[in-house]
Amino acid sequence: MSYSVWIDRYLGEVARGLRGDGRDDIVAELRSTLEDEVQGIAAQEDRNPTEADARQVLQRFGSPSAVAHQYSPPRSLIGPTLFPEYLSTLGYLLALTLAIRFVTLLLGSEGNSVYGAAEDLLTVGFWTLAITTGVYAAIEAAGDYEPATQDWRPEQLPEPEAIRLQARPGHLVSNLITDGFFLLWWTGAISLVGWFGLFGSDVRVTPSSAWTPFNWPLLTLIGCSFALHACVLLQGHWRRWSLVVSLSISVALAAIGLLLLNAGDLAVVTGAAWAETDPHILRALWCSVLVVVGFVVWEAVWAARVLFFRASAAD
Repeated sequence: MSYSVWIDRYLGEVARGLRGDGRDDIVAELRSTLEDEVQGIAAQEDRNPTEADARQVLQRFGSPSAVAHQYSPPRSLIGPTLFPEYLSTLGYLLALTLAIRFVTLLLGSEGNSVYGAAEDLLTVGFWTLAITTGVYAAIEAAGDYEPATQDWRPEQLPEPEAIRLQARPGHLVSNLITDGFFLLWWTGAISLVGWFGLFGSDVRVTPSSAWTPFNWPLLTLIGCSFALHACVLLQGHWRRWSLVVSLSISVALAAIGLLLLNAGDLAVVTGAAWAETDPHILRALWCSVLVVVGFVVWEAVWAARVLFFRASAAD
C-alpha cells in the first residue's frame, strides 16, 4: 500500500466533518502539508516515503474530527459537524412518532376535532424536537463527538472498501432513544397513560398476557440492541460482527412482532372510561406494533445489504 493511500483515507475522514464552499481548498492545503512532512521525513534518511512515515505524520496531526473542528465556524447550539446528523435523527424520530400518533388518533379518538388532532400532533412534534435538540446540544457542549479522540491512531481509519460501514451518529442516537423508551416501558418505569387521545382521564394501558412468553426474549434483545448501538457509537464504525449481531437482533424482533400481531389483544386497559376506549386502543396498539415491525424489517434489510456489499468488495 502506498503512503498516499493513508493520506487519502485521512483526508476523506476530515472532509466528512467540513461544511461550506471552502472544503476543497482546506483538503488541498492539508494534503500539501501532509505530503511535504512525509517526504521531509524520508528525505532526512535519503529514501522513499513509506507507510510508516505517513502514519507517523497522521498520528502527530491527530484525529480527523479534531482537525475538521479547527476549520469549523464558532460553535453554536449544535455545530456544523453534528448538525447534518441532528437533522437526520430528527427526521427519523418525527416520522416514527408522528406516524404512530396519527394512527392512534384515527383509531382511538373518534370524538376529536380536526383542530384537536392537529394540536396533539403539534404537541408530539414539539416534544420530539425538544428532546432530540437537547440530546445533541449536550453532545455538542461536551466537545468533539468522535469518541476516544485523544487515543486516536491512524490504524483506526476505515479501510477504503469499508467506507459504507461508517457509523451515522444520527441513526445510532435515534435507535438508542427508541430502545431506551421501550426498555423503560417494558420494565414498568413509565406507562402509556394519555397516549391514545385520553389526556386528563384515568385510563391506564398495560401489556396483556400475550406478551408473557416474550418477556425475557424482548428484554434481552432490546437490551442487546441498546448496548450494540452504544458500542458502535463509541467506536464510530460498523464492523462485520456488529452488523451480524444487528441483523440477528432485527430478524428475531421481527419474528416476535409477527407472533404478537397474531396473538390477540396486546394490552389491558383499565380506568373509568375503559369500556368506551378499549377497542380503539387495542387497534391502535396493534397498528403501532405493525409500524415498529416495519422499521425493524428495514433495519434488517439495511444490515444485510451492507454485509453483502462488504463481502463482495473483499472478494
